[in-house]
Amino acid sequence: QRLAAADEVFARKGDAPPTPGRALDDELDAMLQSTSLSAQPVFDLATRWLATEIGDGCILRLLSEDGQYAPAVSFFDRDPARRGLVAAYLATRIPKVSDLPTAELYEERRVLVEHHMEAPKAASRIPVQFRQYTEDLVAQSLASCTVRAASGDPIGALTLLRQQGGRPYSAEEVELLRHMAGKVEDAIEALVLD
Repeated sequence: QRLAAADEVFARKGDAPPTPGRALDDELDAMLQSTSLSAQPVFDLATRWLATEIGDGCILRLLSEDGQYAPAVSFFDRDPARRGLVAAYLATRIPKVSDLPTAELYEERRVLVEHHMEAPKAASRIPVQFRQYTEDLVAQSLASCTVRAASGDPIGALTLLRQQGGRPYSAEEVELLRHMAGKVEDAIEALVLD
């Protein structure tokens, strides 16, 4: 019922899915051309835009050199209180790839979409010191895209999160996620080439 109501609201408003637009692409391209010492500005702009326009939060994880861990290198959550909580959570935990719900992305799969995540399974991944915040930390849905090196090898994942569920991710939203993952890949490649 809620999904049908949300679809009806979007249809009445005539809202099209968000698009990065020429201005955002121009800003990302300018960063790519002028930044060779750090890809962080591109990472931060991509995660902020995706969280604000499509999801509630967005996390970019890149693999450690040994490929066993996936620390977050950038994240944004549109809720300021949750942003602080997520920052604390990410600062205290560098997960093993095998412990992530997106683990398969670090092997071969390009996009993973889960419109409804099982709450008990997701909650079991929360460390004991953060269990009191489980409701705030557990996402209801996710869409995640592999970030690849120029060689084609997976080196990370860009993940959108929705805390309250709601409508499923559309094909257009998944395509925007892929587009932003491509910009992240361009930023990483620019660092490697310099």
